[in-house]
Amino acid sequence: MMFGAAVGAVGSGWLSFKLGRKKSLMIGAILFVAGSLFSAAAPNVEVLILSRVLLGLAVGVASYTAPLYLSEIAPEKFVAV
Repeated sequence: MMFGAAVGAVGSGWLSFKLGRKKSLMIGAILFVAGSLFSAAAPNVEVLILSRVLLGLAVGVASYTAPLYLSEIAPEKFVAV
């Protein structure tokens, strides 16, 4: 999972710049759902490991994009200078 999170965090900067913050968060949410479903239905250890890497990608995307998006939509009186 940590490998996937590292790759996801590195790639999410480019992704959020090209597609926008909302679409990047939606991609992260889709990765969360897919990784969770594959984890729950994993028939063997290999599929479970791959699904955990997929969940790591989602964590990486969300950990980079969510704070950035929140800082952009927050009203100016709540943003620290």
